This record gives sequence, structure tokens and C-alpha cells, in this order.
Amino acid sequence: MRQYRLISASILACLCAAGLSSTVFANSSWVWISETRPYDVLPWAAVATLLVETAMLWLLCKLNHPFKVFCVVALGNLLSFALPYVLYYVNRIPWYTFFEMLEHGPYYIVGFVFLAMTLLVEMPVVYELLKNDCADVPKTRLLYTVIAANAITTAMVAIIERTFCRGHW
Repeated sequence: MRQYRLISASILACLCAAGLSSTVFANSSWVWISETRPYDVLPWAAVATLLVETAMLWLLCKLNHPFKVFCVVALGNLLSFALPYVLYYVNRIPWYTFFEMLEHGPYYIVGFVFLAMTLLVEMPVVYELLKNDCADVPKTRLLYTVIAANAITTAMVAIIERTFCRGHW
């Protein structure tokens, strides 16, 4: 098994590089061709995300207080939705305002990196605040449910965003 470790790691690195690559369009600019922008869709998607994640956690983990679950999920989502914007805003070009960045940004908001950021930020918050409330089920179920709920809702929002918001280089 040790003899294949380098080959396996190389294949895995190539697959990751292929999946996470981005195309460079030198001297071209991004143009939204639809009237709807990702930030127009985000409030509706956030509501749907909160409802789906709360329902999954409440039902699958048999939690007793749905309002507490909703508040914890809302806190986790708020932190995970805000962090990418804060990081991008901190590293922005100085003459753009926050809303100008959103208007002229050459990207969709939700993608694989967004899911990774969500799991890194939201999962510890939700898990730590709800782990004592799921006494009847294993703690691993809470962990896996948080991961699954975030993966499902991120995919849902990405599909919605790409359906209603169109742009090209």
C-alpha cells in the first residue's frame, strides 16, 4: 500500500486541480446579461436555506426546541454568508464600494469554495450550540446532518442562482 501512496496522491491532486481550476480571460470584463443579480436572489435563498436546514436538524436529530434550532441555524448561516463578503471586501480594489463590487463582480456567489467556507464556519457553531440538545441520538448524527443539510442547501442555492442570474465574459 505504501508504494502506491505517491501515485494516489498525485492522481488526487490532479483531480482536485481539474475540479477547482478557473479560466483566465485577459483584458475582458464580466457582464451580467440578466436583470437579476445574485444578491437579488440571496434573500429568498437564505430563507429557504434556513427552513430546510432547521427542518432537517429538528426532524433527523430529534431536537426538542425548534425555535432554538432555527436561531442557531440562522446565526451559523449569518456568519458563513457574511465571512466571504467580508474577506472579499477587505481585499477589494480601494475605489469600489461594497455594492459596486457586488454589481461588477465576475462570479456567482455560491460554489464549492462557498460550501467549504460554510462548513468551516457554520458547522462548528451549529454543532457546539446544539450538541447538548440531542441526547436521544448519537452526536455523529448531528454532525452528519449539519454537513448534509449544508451540502443540500448550497447545491439548491447554486442551482437557483445560476438559473436566474446570467452573465458572461
